[in-house]
Amino acid sequence: MDRSAVTCLPANQQQPLETRFVVCRMEIITPSDYVGTIMELSQQRRGDFEDMQYLTEARTTLVYNLPLAEVRCCSVRSMGLSMHYRRALSGW
Repeated sequence: MDRSAVTCLPANQQQPLETRFVVCRMEIITPSDYVGTIMELSQQRRGDFEDMQYLTEARTTLVYNLPLAEVRCCSVRSMGLSMHYRRALSGW
């Protein structure tokens, strides 16, 4: 996960300040037709792929670790998805 999001530094600052953010573990159950799209969106949102399992021929579970600030649930219902998330157990 790219944690180098600090781009502007004060003139007297030689090293970036440490940036921390909350990471959540997303379990996304989706129709298999949407797997590629969801993987692409998750990676665009700074997600780290963790796991993928085919539940049936038509349903798949994807697991990603994503920064909580990147999680947007507005189109979940329209795509027929089911999402569950919790704080990831990591140093961030």
